[in-house]
Amino acid sequence: MDIERKFELSDFLEQKYKQFHKNIMGVKSQTNQQLKAGMEREYIDGPDASIANKEIEEIIVHYVKLGKLIFWARQKDLLRHQFKLTNEDDIILARQIGSVKHIVL
Repeated sequence: MDIERKFELSDFLEQKYKQFHKNIMGVKSQTNQQLKAGMEREYIDGPDASIANKEIEEIIVHYVKLGKLIFWARQKDLLRHQFKLTNEDDIILARQIGSVKHIVL
């Protein structure tokens, strides 16, 4: 496969990751709205809603991180030496790509 085709596939993967991220954020927003509605209707107490919100936030962060790692693993597999990260936090996170390599292959 030529390099131009690889970059096209890489762009396609990036679009898929952005859609995944958008969907995850939509779930987060909808869940927060449901918690707020539950509190307004007094189905859920404030402290319970706070605990649930923190747990949901942890779950969202986990899946965003996992999605990012899978996306990077696929890009790295596709682009090989052309795969570069510039953000220092991303470089640190990318060290965990090996933990999701089995999903990509």
